[in-house]
Amino acid sequence: DIDGTITRSNVTGYFQTVFLGIFSYIHDGLTAFLNTLTQSHGLNVLYLTSRPMTHQKETRSLLEGIAADNGHEMPEGPLFMNKESISQALYREVVTKQSVEYKSGVLAAVPE
Repeated sequence: DIDGTITRSNVTGYFQTVFLGIFSYIHDGLTAFLNTLTQSHGLNVLYLTSRPMTHQKETRSLLEGIAADNGHEMPEGPLFMNKESISQALYREVVTKQSVEYKSGVLAAVPE
């Protein structure tokens, strides 16, 4: 998950990374933790967000920007994004807080 998991807050993390290009509003130790999972434990990382696909460029910039800000790269992994429009995705995430339906559907479709 990106907003609220990689970033410290859903709304602030989304706004800062998409509209301001600020990538420092992330949890401390994130890259070290994810790299430990991939390198020491052999796990794969996938990035899942309810952000709309129209913000794919900004979301990829976030993942790259985290590395630029702290000197450690994020592990490679596929990025799964919402196919809904910006307004639909934001409504689901911010107003109804039902992004779990979208995310659980994506995770259920990912093979082990």
